[in-house]
Amino acid sequence: MNKISTLCKLFDDINNNGISKLIPRYFLGYLFAGITAVLTLLSIQATLITIFNISFFITQIVSTCCAIFVSFLINNIFTFKRLAKKNLSIKLIQFFMTNICSMILNVLIANHIFKLISIWYIASITGILSAVIFNYLIYRYKIWS
Repeated sequence: MNKISTLCKLFDDINNNGISKLIPRYFLGYLFAGITAVLTLLSIQATLITIFNISFFITQIVSTCCAIFVSFLINNIFTFKRLAKKNLSIKLIQFFMTNICSMILNVLIANHIFKLISIWYIASITGILSAVIFNYLIYRYKIWS
């Protein structure tokens, strides 16, 4: 927990030094969660493919689920920490259910691209980008329209 409290202090220091006027504090947490989730996805996938020789499709599913879990944990700690204390398991289920469509889109597009070019990291990044664009469009035009 020491590293988590250090990161929280870092975000508080950044926020207190005026950057929050340019970039809201919650967005920094959200950005950190997103970057960490992408790195998690690519790291797990690289391990599963190169060391364990597991198929791309399976590794994309497993690594995407892990990335969503990491994103949930980080968002829970940094972005929405005042709401983080109650019903963590229910929030996790809701978070996964909210992200299921983008997860399916990510896996299907990445798998299709992998079949075309056979370069796993490009296919995976393409899947991630499609999910990010999909989430943005849903958030922008349906949730916060």
